[in-house]
Amino acid sequence: MFRTIKIKILGVTVGVVLASLVATTLLSYVLTKAYNARAMQQNLATLEAGHVASIGEWVASRQRMIASLKTAALEPSPLAEFRQIARAGDFSNVYAGYADKSMQQLDSTGFPTGYDPTNSPWYKAAKAKGKPTVTAPYLDPQTKQVVVSFPVPISHFGELAGVVSGNVPMKAIVETVRTIKPTPSSFAFLVDGNGTIVAHPDAAWMLKPAAQLSERLTADNLRAFAATEELNDVDIGGRHFLLREAKVPGTDWVLVIALDKGEANAGLKALVVWSLGTAAVVAVLALILVGAVVGRALTRLSRVQRAMQAIASGSGDLTRRLDEGGADEVTAISASFNVFVNKIHTVLLKVRDVSDKVDAAAAEIAAGNAELSARTEQTAANLQQAAAAMEEIDVTGKNAAGSVGNATAQARDVAQAAAQGHDKASAATETMARVEEASTQVGSITSMIEGIAFQTNILALNAAVEAARAGEQGRGFAVVAAEVRTLAQRSANAAKEIKTLVESTVGRVQQGSQLVRESGESMHTTVQAIGGVATLMEDVARATTEQSRGIDEVSRSVGQLDEMTQRNASLVEEAAAASMALREQAATLSRELSAFIL
Repeated sequence: MFRTIKIKILGVTVGVVLASLVATTLLSYVLTKAYNARAMQQNLATLEAGHVASIGEWVASRQRMIASLKTAALEPSPLAEFRQIARAGDFSNVYAGYADKSMQQLDSTGFPTGYDPTNSPWYKAAKAKGKPTVTAPYLDPQTKQVVVSFPVPISHFGELAGVVSGNVPMKAIVETVRTIKPTPSSFAFLVDGNGTIVAHPDAAWMLKPAAQLSERLTADNLRAFAATEELNDVDIGGRHFLLREAKVPGTDWVLVIALDKGEANAGLKALVVWSLGTAAVVAVLALILVGAVVGRALTRLSRVQRAMQAIASGSGDLTRRLDEGGADEVTAISASFNVFVNKIHTVLLKVRDVSDKVDAAAAEIAAGNAELSARTEQTAANLQQAAAAMEEIDVTGKNAAGSVGNATAQARDVAQAAAQGHDKASAATETMARVEEASTQVGSITSMIEGIAFQTNILALNAAVEAARAGEQGRGFAVVAAEVRTLAQRSANAAKEIKTLVESTVGRVQQGSQLVRESGESMHTTVQAIGGVATLMEDVARATTEQSRGIDEVSRSVGQLDEMTQRNASLVEEAAAASMALREQAATLSRELSAFIL
């Protein structure tokens, strides 16, 4: 996926930008969320405190109004005062119940005739508490409105004389609760100590258990919630609401504000969406900007890549160079590339020159080997002739030894044979001289071969050094140079062996020449002494015997020389094969170098 440097740089840059923006967004989200939670809690607390105080004041004012009627309620006709308080406090009915079970009421339809007030809940509550109290809201059967009563006990001379009370519709409280809307979907409701809803924006929920809104809204839970300042997450109607509860002073009522969690966090969500959108836009801009900058910076690097590909391809153009203008890393790479190509170019030029020289030297070695082979064959032929002559001399000597008994009668024949032997000895001497001369030439040729092999070894060593400097690119040529060096060493060893054999052959030939000269001198002595054959027969016999032995030795020497000559021929063939292999290696090296444009 991330194959090119440009894509990697773009990926890392965009990744860093996105990571930074996401981290910033998360940090902002966490801080904003905490601040938002504190702000919501403070706002709800402020909102709730104001409305709780308002409701509490509403309750307290109605209690004070009813309490102000305690004296009037003991008068025979308190209805005028009842009417005044009813108008002031929006009471639907003001009434008083007495211990004698009689009643005084502003609205005659409020309680039926014969109604016993002492058995009513409001009378019993005031009597039990002995102080002004508030009843639980209830549905007035006459007005069909939810009302609340404010009974106040009336004491007379320390005894309970009755209870004065008034009914106030809850519509004012309901309107107050309905106005509590922190957000469009948020609402508030009022519950009494039994967990019954006594004020709700929706009239359908009036006087219903709060637990029907949510199973968590039991009376005990509501009291526990009201004891803390934390917001409670409650599911109401499939939506999450944050509840804030507070008790209304002077009552057992609890005001509950249900803040819609989604709407409360709408700003926070908008912040997250906006931050993520900003991150995406910044990432795209960073991608475009960094892509343009990196693309421009990597253009020259692409040129380096194309140049390397051109050298690595079949053309192998080592004359190509890169622009070194600039001062960035790409310029340094271009300069290093040019230095590298210059060195490779120089090394390969030297290798090509050395290869040409090796090929020429191998050609000279091959020519020398051909000439040496021809001379070796000539030497072998001469040695065969010398061997034949020695056989003839040997036969002649034996005939002379066999004819010693007839020396006198055959003196002329002996003299003639001696003269012939002298001629043959002279011829053998000349042949030995030619062999010696040929052997000397062979030694010169082997010296030349040894010199050529030494030069080849030096050239191969230089080529190996240059290949080692070339590193990985010169590994193949190093193998070829090592092979050439090995062949050169083999040629040198072969030349040394040939030289040793030729020197040995020259020594043998010189010994043979000496023996032949001695034979000639003996034959000459024989010719001079032919007149005294009779007296010197024994000396002739001994001389003939010695001559036979000498001829045998010469024959053996010639045989050894012939054997050495054959070995020289084999060595010459090996040298020729080595020179051919050297030429083949040089040709291979030239073909390898032809792949480069130098």
